Amino acid sequence: MYDDAWNLVDREKIFDGHELEGLKNVVRINLLTAAAALIRKTRDNDCDSLQNSESASRILRKCTQLYEGEVDVYDHSNQIEDEYGALIIEILAEPKVFRWLEQPTAISGMKIEDGSRYFLKDEGRIRNIFTDSYRLTNDDIVHVRKPTVSFKSYKFRIKQLRVEIHDMGGQKSELVAIKNDINVFYFATAIPLVAYFREDGQMEKREFLEEWKSIPEQNEQQFTLENVQNMNADAICTKLQQNNIHTVARRQVDNQQLLYHSVKYTNNLNVLSELKVNSATTSITLSLKSKNLMAIANINEIFQMLLN
Repeated sequence: MYDDAWNLVDREKIFDGHELEGLKNVVRINLLTAAAALIRKTRDNDCDSLQNSESASRILRKCTQLYEGEVDVYDHSNQIEDEYGALIIEILAEPKVFRWLEQPTAISGMKIEDGSRYFLKDEGRIRNIFTDSYRLTNDDIVHVRKPTVSFKSYKFRIKQLRVEIHDMGGQKSELVAIKNDINVFYFATAIPLVAYFREDGQMEKREFLEEWKSIPEQNEQQFTLENVQNMNADAICTKLQQNNIHTVARRQVDNQQLLYHSVKYTNNLNVLSELKVNSATTSITLSLKSKNLMAIANINEIFQMLLN
């Protein structure tokens, strides 16, 4: 976790033991929900799949109990037992199920948050989450997804313009107040992440290479994107550049185009990317690196949105 200046904050100063256990159960609920969605999707596309699976039936029953109960899904009374970890792992071992997890939202039609995918794609992480003695790491906490219900306020300036964003909680739109010398304008809107990308965020090749090498491997994340419009490398670079994702370099390796881009947030934090584009397939491999892992969160969704 990081403070407003992107300094690492010790998790014990943010969450006590009881809160950490609550967050771990939130992850369990999210994984159970995602597993149930994958089971339904698999059955919808192949009515014979998983019909005799006791694990699938138990996951679906538990998920139904959660969402049809009288209390909120994330209420502390909804504790997910350890045994469901093994059931989820068993379901994901089915190739017909796992292939839907690999598909982006635009293709699968399912909304599984990246935070849940982070755990679902690693059997070890699933086992950890469903082990009572396990304590969440900072990386785990970053990937916990729970709807917010409290009011939070964020303030920043763009030159002489003062902007306040008020997170109302539990919704995708935010209340924005823009102040100038004449008046204050209030409106609610959904703010895309690209709004925080700076126009002057393009790095020099040498600067990019030095920073890429200096970032540790554990701060790199990879994603598979779908080039649904079948755009070539030129079109991709143009589209990204129009949204302040700046092209730093390009090179050809065998039948692949490697595209390197930089993003700079309004707080001067950099995110570096590599796109591997192969004309023989619509799948694109995206690698993201940053000195601060939180800066990477959800940027892959921006790339996918622009490719769509």
